[in-house]
Amino acid sequence: MNGMALVLVAAVLWGVGSLFAKVAVATVDPWTTALVRSAVFFPVVAAFVLRGTDLEWSASKPTAYALGAGVLTGVSVLSTRLALTVFDVSLVSPLKRLSLLVTVGFSVLLLGETLTARKAAGVLAAVGGLLLLST
Repeated sequence: MNGMALVLVAAVLWGVGSLFAKVAVATVDPWTTALVRSAVFFPVVAAFVLRGTDLEWSASKPTAYALGAGVLTGVSVLSTRLALTVFDVSLVSPLKRLSLLVTVGFSVLLLGETLTARKAAGVLAAVGGLLLLST
């Protein structure tokens, strides 16, 4: 499967996952839904990683970044679940995708990635679409 197909599969799965999360927080508190999601998510990822690679941990900068990513993901999951108790999934899910602005901005500023005119147009189109969905 090529990279773009994987991204599209991930987008569809994230979208369906958001629908499931909204249904869950309608009957169970957001903390429990976040815990259940994480309890299911971790073994799936662990099985995939352990099946295909030798696991190596070391006290290093990349490990610290991975740990930081985990903490930030956890906080974002909790924030999303709480938001779903107040707002419709059709609002929460698109607005959380504004994270693309942070990702693109940091990738250019901190990683030295190139922001081409085409990428900038894509970001603007995505932001425009998100604004239309949220009004």
